[in-house]
Amino acid sequence: MIRKAVKDDIADIAAIYEKIVNCSDCLTGWLSGVYPTADTALSALKNGELFVYVDNLTGSVRGSCILNKKQSSAYTLGSWRYPAADDEVMVLHTITADPEYAGKGIGDALMDFYEEYAKKSGCSALRFNANINNTPARKLYEKHGCIEAGTIRKDLNGLPEAVYVLYEKKLK
Repeated sequence: MIRKAVKDDIADIAAIYEKIVNCSDCLTGWLSGVYPTADTALSALKNGELFVYVDNLTGSVRGSCILNKKQSSAYTLGSWRYPAADDEVMVLHTITADPEYAGKGIGDALMDFYEEYAKKSGCSALRFNANINNTPARKLYEKHGCIEAGTIRKDLNGLPEAVYVLYEKKLK
């Protein structure tokens, strides 16, 4: 089940962030204490932009994502194929799945939710980025019909400069 996050979820979300930062197979480029942090989740919660994947059997948070219409200024460098006004673009930030539950469909469920949420919000396009080295995430995005819209070399969210692949998907 995916629902809007509540304040009691923040500790679980932050714990997942740390598991990902410390996971040798997780190639996000994230750094402990820099991005993402509990404050990242708390800020998104306050803005009503934080969602969690909850295990139906245990009620435990197993993943999260932030959804809003805030494109990074670096997105102006993208080679977007699908023109859309800023208020017609839903942006995915900080999608997570607890590494202990990898391969259990959490990422797929969050991606499906993202697309449906965007459609219900009147959006015509999805846009987001991924660290170029994060092949598991990139495979997930491509599996869900997202296409590359170029690369950017930037420092994002306080992280050191890296190469990011921009993704988009046109909604019907």
